[in-house]
Formats: sequence, structure tokens, C-alpha cells
Amino acid sequence: MSETSSELSDLLASYARALGHELSQRVASGVRLELASAEEISHEGAAQEGEPVAHARYRALGEGAEAIHFVVPVVDAVTLAALLLGLEKEQIREKRSSELDGESIDALGDALKLATSLLARQLSERGAFPGLECEQSLAEIGAPLAEGAWLDPGRYLRARFTLGLDGFPDGRIDVLFAESFVANWTRQAFGGADRAASPVAIVDPDPDAPQQAEALAGFLRRPVVHVDPTALAARDPEAVERVGSAGVVVVAWDLGGRAGLELVETLRRDARTRDARLALASEAPTRGMVEAALRAGASSFLAKPYDAEELRRRLLATAEAPGS
Repeated sequence: MSETSSELSDLLASYARALGHELSQRVASGVRLELASAEEISHEGAAQEGEPVAHARYRALGEGAEAIHFVVPVVDAVTLAALLLGLEKEQIREKRSSELDGESIDALGDALKLATSLLARQLSERGAFPGLECEQSLAEIGAPLAEGAWLDPGRYLRARFTLGLDGFPDGRIDVLFAESFVANWTRQAFGGADRAASPVAIVDPDPDAPQQAEALAGFLRRPVVHVDPTALAARDPEAVERVGSAGVVVVAWDLGGRAGLELVETLRRDARTRDARLALASEAPTRGMVEAALRAGASSFLAKPYDAEELRRRLLATAEAPGS
């Protein structure tokens, strides 16, 4: 897992900065979050931590559904919750010696929604990641941590973040990624030369789409082909082949009689395109549209009219082979 986890570690460092900034907007004092380490561990190693923790378990949507765990020592979880609740420092010091109560869990739950939303966004911008769903809500686990009760057997990438809270000792947040998740995500994000050399297919009923595809090909210096959604729906051999051989497929949100979401779901299940980078596109994307696209299996969401630099940044740059 070491080769692939290094790519994920780079992303997690950026994630720490983004989440720290967002948390700082929600509390009166500053919050600093930095990636301290990213290392491979066994489930036995994680279960040997000697202090009670707050734990929540999420799963990646779709087949495989590998687990991601958020683990925070209770004293750090209580401190962060108290800050989010707007308590004074003396009140926070008193709460640091207590267990998680319902009020703290609710406050942390809101912070965890923010944390998972940001993580899903970062992962989807770099690889084909359909989103996260909560499988086990935030709860306290006493020490010593019961092996197997909360963590499946196997190996994990543990991202350990330093949690800096003004006026209090540094704490930590751990995010554990199942080994299979790291391998699958990295394969999608850093797939290799075969994907880098493959065409980009744009499935769009817009009359200007063929000309846009031709212009994009010139900017990107790689094949960009237009596919008529009507021909694709009719299983026209040429249209099917163009999509099936593409490493990147961009689908318009509205296909004129068929939802782009439906096509993305179909492509993600198809053996020829399940590993492709898939994106939906709209002239007026909304947060709801983006979230629906990620749930359907899209790797990203693009704005129309198509922009070569955005397409390169979101879908092509990370698909190119190292050194290519």
C-alpha cells in the first residue's frame, strides 16, 4: 500500500488546511489542523490505543463500499464540541474531564458532516469517488478499545492530524482508510498511461457540442470526440465504441429526454467504463446537482460551456501516468 498511500497523503495535507479553515469560521478561537503523519497500521495496532475515543464509521458509496473511520480521543472531542457550542474557556476546562454527552455529540455530528463533505469533495476531484454515507454514528468507545468491535480485521492507512485549539494542549484526529479503499481510489486517480492516451468523450445534445469538442482537442492535444446522446441511446455501434474506448466521459446534465445522472450510473456499472473518469456538466450547477452526481458515480462536475483548463485540472492531470 506504500506507493499508493503517498498520493493520498498529499491530498490529505490539503484537506487538513481546508477543514481547519472551515472549523475556524465556526468557533471564537482559532483551530489549526495539520497532517502529522500517514502510516500503514494493522487493525490490532489501532485497537491498542490506551484512551477512550469518539468514533464514527463511514462507507464509500457503490460496490465494495470500503470503510473510512473517524477517531478522536474523547478529551479532544469534548474540547472541540465545547468550542463549537460557544462555551467559555473555564467551562471548557471543566468539560474536558467529562464524558461525551448528547449536546457534545450533536455539535460534533455537525462538524463531522462538514469534515466528511470536504473529504468527499477532495477525493472526487482527484479520483472516481462516489461519496460517503454514514454507517455508524458518532459514539464513545471506552479504553482499552475492543478489537473487532469497531474495526474490521485488515490493514489501514492512518492519517493522523494535529488539532491545535487556542488555549489548550494540541489534540488529534485520526482518519483510518481501509487498504482496499486506498488501492481502489488510487487506481482511479492515478490509473496510468493507458488512460492518459485514451480519448475524451463528450455526450451532449447541444448543437455546439461537436465544435466545442474539436476546440478542446486542440487545447488539450489529445482526442476529444462528441457523442450524440440519441445515437448512444439507440446503441449505435460508433457511439457505443466512442464512449466505451474513452478514458474520460463528460455527460450533459440534460440529455434531451434522458437524465445525465441515469447515463452516469449506467456507465459506472458497465465493464468497459466503470474505471473511466466520469463527469456531469451543466450551465448552472448547484450543490444539490453536484452531490447527486457524486452519488451516481461521477468523478467530478463541470460547468458549461466547457473550459479546457478546468477539464485538464479536474479530469486529466491526475489521470496521466507519472513522468508522462
